Amino acid sequence: MHHLAQSRGPLALTATLVAFASLTPALHAETIGHWRFEQNAQLADSGPNNIGLFQFNHPSTGAQNALPVHYALPTSGTAAGASFPKNVNGSVNAYAIQGSGTTASFNHRQLGADISAHDANLTASFSFEAFVNLSYTNPGSISVLAGQGVNSSTSGSWALAVTGEHATLGTRNIIFQMDPSAGWGGSGFQTLDSNLALNLNTDYYIAVTANFSDTTANGITIYLKDLSNPESVLQVANLTHSGTIAATDEALSIGAAANGGTPWYGTIDEVRLSDTKLTTDQLLISSIPEPSSYALLAGGALGFFAMTSRRRR
Repeated sequence: MHHLAQSRGPLALTATLVAFASLTPALHAETIGHWRFEQNAQLADSGPNNIGLFQFNHPSTGAQNALPVHYALPTSGTAAGASFPKNVNGSVNAYAIQGSGTTASFNHRQLGADISAHDANLTASFSFEAFVNLSYTNPGSISVLAGQGVNSSTSGSWALAVTGEHATLGTRNIIFQMDPSAGWGGSGFQTLDSNLALNLNTDYYIAVTANFSDTTANGITIYLKDLSNPESVLQVANLTHSGTIAATDEALSIGAAANGGTPWYGTIDEVRLSDTKLTTDQLLISSIPEPSSYALLAGGALGFFAMTSRRRR
């Protein structure tokens, strides 16, 4: 029996270490950039390519746009970001970015990333993910969470956005727009309707994954999860399309179009861009266990180490 107990110890230790390893998964090789907006590193990239964010210049004045608000995430309650994960990839998540004014608008406060070195890969497939809280929508226009070449007359690419109040496609509906032409809104421009809608002042995980060579319903997928509801499930919408996004040197724009128009309103956190269509188990949200899982794993680990300590004594 003593021999059996000794042989079980390493197995239990292995199981415990595997469980904890699942809480801190390795960074995917496909990651282009992962912008976390943490303290003293608001514009830094925690991904493998060190693509720091920058502030766009105002299209009329030429002056550099102001930074969005550096927002400390609440540790409890129901304010924006309170339900965002407190730990991501083994690192504390304590800050996000937020728009300004009464509507928390990112108008002329959007951030950019020069991803031109990776553009050839991104026109074949990509994934964009973020944690968000939408505080307001403009009835007359969409709210762009992120995109490339949006509203540009010289290039067309893609946008992940939300419709306004009482829009034809539905209120606060997630849409993916793509353009294979040389100018945004040109021939071949497509607006893909997910039929997944956001409530205002609610924390969400949102993502789009795309393989542009697959024009079936499996080619483009939108994901949405209500983070404020522990019982919520990951909602999925599969969308058909034709063609691919246009190659462009336009920067990735986060929070609005590159010219500051069609802004997002609210809070944005943990933005990750990948150059492949991630599977469900590769999504950022899939690497983050429920709070109860932390307690269960931690309790099991403490129990195991306590048992090991008693045996040694």
